[in-house]
Amino acid sequence: MDNQKQKTTNKSSFIVIYLHGFKSSGYSPKTELLKQEFANFISPSLPISPFLACDTIDQLIQNFKQFYQQIILIGSSLGGFYALSFLNKYPDLIKVILINPSVHCEQALSKHCGMHVDFRNFKFEWNQTHVEELEKIKANQIDIELQKRNILLLIQKGDKVIDYKETLQFLPQAQLDIEEGGTHQYENIQNKFQIMNQFIQS
Repeated sequence: MDNQKQKTTNKSSFIVIYLHGFKSSGYSPKTELLKQEFANFISPSLPISPFLACDTIDQLIQNFKQFYQQIILIGSSLGGFYALSFLNKYPDLIKVILINPSVHCEQALSKHCGMHVDFRNFKFEWNQTHVEELEKIKANQIDIELQKRNILLLIQKGDKVIDYKETLQFLPQAQLDIEEGGTHQYENIQNKFQIMNQFIQS
């Protein structure tokens, strides 16, 4: 019992796991900025298969929860979709920061089956099986109190890929920072570090 108590006491406060979007990877200008801001930070390059991607994320959570009191998932686009499913699974452990998230990714990516090239110039196939995996993973509903307490939305209206109004409709009670202009990639994320830190510490 004493060992268990000591183990809990010795836990660090939090770690940030960044979940990238479709055709992206764990290496990007955005992740470099986040890495400089957060001392405990990891940005895995996720598998194409949503099931395998979620297995990877779950293994990281299972490992890190032994050492950290809280896990912060920062999800961009498809990564935001994944983050919401884990918030539902671990509501007392996880907070999520969603950057221009794709909350209905299973619908959006159903139109993009075929061959693609990611940002590292690697070719990969996105198919109907992947879409069906997204449908099974989706968090269809997020508790209102959980939205208020554990979700921060960062939205730029200039995003031409995702309709931000759908996001606001799906997460009406989430903490929100919304601004004009910008892009799907989210411009000048460093300007939001203060808001992000306040949310994490709240």
